Amino acid sequence: MFSVLGRRFPRQAGRDQLAYAEHVFTRYGVWAVFFGRFVALLRIFAGPLAGALRMPYPRFLAANALGGIIWACGTTTAIYAVGLRAEVWLKDSAWIGLALAVAVFVALSTIFRRRLERAVARYAAGREPRLDDLRSSRLTGDAARPPRQ
Repeated sequence: MFSVLGRRFPRQAGRDQLAYAEHVFTRYGVWAVFFGRFVALLRIFAGPLAGALRMPYPRFLAANALGGIIWACGTTTAIYAVGLRAEVWLKDSAWIGLALAVAVFVALSTIFRRRLERAVARYAAGREPRLDDLRSSRLTGDAARPPRQ
């Protein structure tokens, strides 16, 4: 499954991104599943990654259920509260507030995306190629990475 995703979406699910996800998941497994509810791509990969890394099912179920409940209730409450405040605040300055909100969202998402890309690149540069990487590169047709000196 991961090799197919890596071929179809190399920027989002390439070998380096999956290796970094495996590193983070191995270190912070339960927290990765819990906070995975709040991150779009991690939400998709949390279940298969937990299964591939043999995370105990009761721990996965507890983290996934608790993360889902908090995400749903928290998002609903936050959006409702923001909507009530925005209705009052934006009554007189709707276009200015909308432009400001969009600008802040774009800036924050760009900063977050760049930080994540740098973290993946740093992790990929620091790890040695493993036998699994070499096998998957032969299966996908990618050139194998030369060993680091």
